[in-house]
Amino acid sequence: MASNPQLEKKIDDLLNKAEGFMQELVQIKQFIIENRNYEEQKEEEIAPIIAHPQVEVINTEVIIETKEMVIEQPSEKPEIAVEIQPIIENEVVEIEKLPIVETRIDRKPEQINIPKKKEARDLEKFVGENLINKIGIGVLVLGIGFFVKYAIDKNWIGEVARMFVGIIAGAGLIGIAFWLRKEYKAFSSVLIGGGIAVLYFTFAIAYREYGIINQTVAFILMVAITGFTVFLATSFNRVELAVIALIGGFASPIMASSGNGNYIVLFSYLMILNVGMLTLAYYKNWNLINIICYGLTLIFYAVWLITSVLDVHKDSYIGALVFAGLFYLVFFFTNIIYNIKERRKFGAFEIIMLITNVFFFYVVGMLIFKEYRIEYYQGVFTGCIGLFNLAFSFYLYKNIKIDKVLTFLLIGITITLISLIAPVELKGNFITLFWAAEAVLLYWISEKSKIKLLNLFSVILIFLSLNSLLSDWIKGYAFSNNFEANMVVPVVFNKIFLTSLFVCSAIFFNIFLLKDSSQKVIGLSKVIYRTLLINVAVVVLYFGIHFELVYQLPKFFLSSSVRGIILFSYNALFFTVLLHFVKRNAARFYIISIGIITALITFIYPFGMHMSNVIIRNDYLFNNGGSLGEFLYHYVNVFLVLAALASIMKVIIAKAGIKSVLMNFFYWYLIIMLVYIGSAELGNLNLLINIGDGVGFREIENSTVRIGYPVLWSVISLVIMVIGLRKRIKMLRIISLSLFLLTLIKLFSYDIMDISDGGKIIAFIILGIILLLVSFLYQKLKKIIFDIEKKADN
Repeated sequence: MASNPQLEKKIDDLLNKAEGFMQELVQIKQFIIENRNYEEQKEEEIAPIIAHPQVEVINTEVIIETKEMVIEQPSEKPEIAVEIQPIIENEVVEIEKLPIVETRIDRKPEQINIPKKKEARDLEKFVGENLINKIGIGVLVLGIGFFVKYAIDKNWIGEVARMFVGIIAGAGLIGIAFWLRKEYKAFSSVLIGGGIAVLYFTFAIAYREYGIINQTVAFILMVAITGFTVFLATSFNRVELAVIALIGGFASPIMASSGNGNYIVLFSYLMILNVGMLTLAYYKNWNLINIICYGLTLIFYAVWLITSVLDVHKDSYIGALVFAGLFYLVFFFTNIIYNIKERRKFGAFEIIMLITNVFFFYVVGMLIFKEYRIEYYQGVFTGCIGLFNLAFSFYLYKNIKIDKVLTFLLIGITITLISLIAPVELKGNFITLFWAAEAVLLYWISEKSKIKLLNLFSVILIFLSLNSLLSDWIKGYAFSNNFEANMVVPVVFNKIFLTSLFVCSAIFFNIFLLKDSSQKVIGLSKVIYRTLLINVAVVVLYFGIHFELVYQLPKFFLSSSVRGIILFSYNALFFTVLLHFVKRNAARFYIISIGIITALITFIYPFGMHMSNVIIRNDYLFNNGGSLGEFLYHYVNVFLVLAALASIMKVIIAKAGIKSVLMNFFYWYLIIMLVYIGSAELGNLNLLINIGDGVGFREIENSTVRIGYPVLWSVISLVIMVIGLRKRIKMLRIISLSLFLLTLIKLFSYDIMDISDGGKIIAFIILGIILLLVSFLYQKLKKIIFDIEKKADN
C-alpha cells in the first residue's frame, strides 16, 4: 500500500495546530474565571482566536485512524483536500475521545479554587463598605456627645447654646450626606442616620433636662424629624433610613413624655405612625418595616396593658380592647395585602406574624373579659374572631390565583377558634388550648406549603402547650382548695381535665398528619418524631386521667384503701390496654419497656394491694364503715392482674417463643402470682362464708392456711402438670413438681402439728390422690412426650 508523504505532513500539521488551539482555549477559560471583572479584555482575547482559520480543522485529529482509507481510494485527481473533507465531517463527533484534550480539560478546573477568592472579596467588601462606616458614625456621635458634655462641664456654653450645638451637629451630618449622596449612597445614608439620632436626642434633652421647650413643641419637632426621615428614606431608597425613622417615631412619645400621658393620644399616634410606615413598606416592599412595626407595637401595648390597666384602671378596659382590635386589623391586612396584590407566596415569617397576631389579640381579649368580670362573653369573642377569619378565607378560596397557603392558614385559624368555644365556655385554660391547636395548625400549613421553618415552630408550640398544661395541673390539682366540701367541681367535665384531653387529642392529630409526610422535623426522621409524639401523647393521657382520679376520689371515698385499689385498677387497665396496642407494630424497645412497666404493676399487687383488700374486708366484717360493694370491687383488680399477665405472656411468646429462656422465667413468675392470688382469695372466701357461724376469726384463718392452702396448691400443681404434659413444656412440669415438693414440706413441717384429725385426713387424701394422678400421667405419656422432645432437640 503506497504512502503519501504530502498528505501525512498536512495531517500532522493540522493535529499540531488543533492541539495548540485546545491548549489556548483551556488557558483562556482559566483566565476568564480568575478575572471575571475584565469582560472587555475577555472578548478581545477570544475574538482573534475564534476568527483564526484553524477553527475549520479543529476536529481533524480523528483522521489518524482513517488515514489509510483515503489512500486506498483510487483517485486520479490531485484535489486531496476534497477527498478529506467528507471524512472530517463524518467523524467530527469523535473529537471528545482524544486523550490529550480530555485530560487537560478535566484537570484544569480542579486547579482553580474560585469560592475562596470570592469569599475573601465579599468579606473585604462587607467590612469596608458596611461595617466600618457604621462603627465610624457611632464613634462620631459619641465623640460629639463627649465634646458637648465636656463643654457643659467647663461652662463654655449655656443651655440654649447646647441645644443649638446639637442641632448644628445633626444638620451638618445630614448636609454632608446630601453632598455625598450621588457617589456614596450607602455611606451618606449612614451619615443621615447619625444626624437624625443627634437631632432626636438634642430635642429630648432640651425638653427633659433643660426645659427650654415644652412637651408639645418637643413632640411636634420629633414627629417632624420622623416625617423628614421618611422623606429621605424614599428619596435615597434606603430601608435603613426608614428603620431609623420608625424607631425614632416610636421613641418620640417616650422622650417627650411627662409621665402622665393619655393612652388614647398615645395609641392614636402609634396607629397613625403604623399606618404611615406600613403604607411606605407596602409601596417599597420593605418587609423589615412590617416586622419592626409589629414588634414595637406589641411591646408598647403589652407594657401599658400590664402596668396601667390590669388590676389598676378598670375604666380603661374598653379602650384597651378597642385599640387591640384596631392593631389586630392593621397588622392582619398589612401582612396579606401586598402578597395578594402581587400574587406572591407567603413565607414562614409572614405566616408566623399572622398566627401570633391572632394569638396576642385573643389573649388580650380573654384577659380583659376576665378582669372586667364578663367571662360569659369569652365564648362569643372567640367565635367572632373565628367568623372573621372564616369570612376572609371564603373570599380568598374563590380566587384561584391567590396563594392557597393563606387560605389554608385562615381556615385552620377558624377551625381552631371554633373548636375552642366549648372549652372556653366551660372555663377552659384557653392559652394551653390555643397553643396546642396552633401546633397542629402550623404543622398542617407546613405540609401544605413545604415551609420547613414552620415545623420548628410547631415543635416549639407543642413544648409550650405541654409546659402550660403542667402549670394548669399544678394550679388546678396540687394547690387548689377545691377539696373542700363546699366546692363542687364536675367529674370529667371540668376545665383542667378537658384541657388535658384537648392537648392529648391535638398531639394525636399531629401524629395522624405525619402519616403522609416525607419531611424531617427538627432533624428527626418521620418515624422517630412520630414515636416521640406517641410517647408524649401517652404520657399526657396517663397523667391527665391519673390526676383527675386523685383529685376526684376523695370526694366520694373517705377510705384511702378504697382510693388505692381504684387507682391500681386504672394503672393496670391503662398499661394492659397499651401493651395490647403496641405489641404488634411498635419498636422492640418500646414493647419491652411497656411490658416491664405492666409486670411491675402486677408485682405491686401482692405487696401493696393485698393489705388494702384486707383492710376493706375487715372494715366490712367488723362494721367499721366498710361495705360489701367496696370489698367485692377488688375482684376487678384480680381480673386486671390476670389480664395483664396474659398480655405479657402473649407478647413474650410472640417475640421470643414459647420455649425461650425469657418465657421459662416468666412461667415461674406467673405460677407464683397465681398461687398467691388463689391463696389470698381462698382466705377471703372462707372468712366471708364462716365468720358468722360462731367460729373465731383466727380459727378460720388458721384452717385456711393449714388445710386449704395444701389442697389448693396441689390442685394448681396438678393443672400445671397436665398443661405441661399436653403442651410438652418441660419448665411447667418442673414448676409443678417444685410446687408439689413445697406443699409436702409445708404439710409435714408446719401444717400437721396443730391440724385437726379431720383436716389431716382431708389434706392427706386429696394430696395423695393428686400425686398418684400425676404419677399416672407421667407413666402414660412419658414415652410420647420424651420421644417428641428428643426429636425436637436433635
